[in-house]
Amino acid sequence: EFMTRGAIHTLEHLMAEYIRDEMEGVIDLSPMGCRTGFYFTVCGYRTEEEIATYLMNVLKKVAVWDKPIPATTEEECGNYKDHNLEDAKAYAQKWVDGITQKGWNAF
Repeated sequence: EFMTRGAIHTLEHLMAEYIRDEMEGVIDLSPMGCRTGFYFTVCGYRTEEEIATYLMNVLKKVAVWDKPIPATTEEECGNYKDHNLEDAKAYAQKWVDGITQKGWNAF
């Protein structure tokens, strides 16, 4: 399954907004070119469990996002017209529900 461009782009903006509040040392959170997931780069050692906890917190926040998408002006974003908040929220909720029911290994 691949994600739509607008959904993955909005997820990038929202997740990048929150992940830096959740944990220190975040270098980058970027979508893969194939649109099947994200690259996540941090400075220092983190266990999978730590990262999973931070990402779950972020996904829960994204799933209920009710504000404008951050950094979507022409000056801030080279592809500022290509966003889809409803799809991004739906993916985040799908992952939260799936992870809660099946665990991280289901994805």
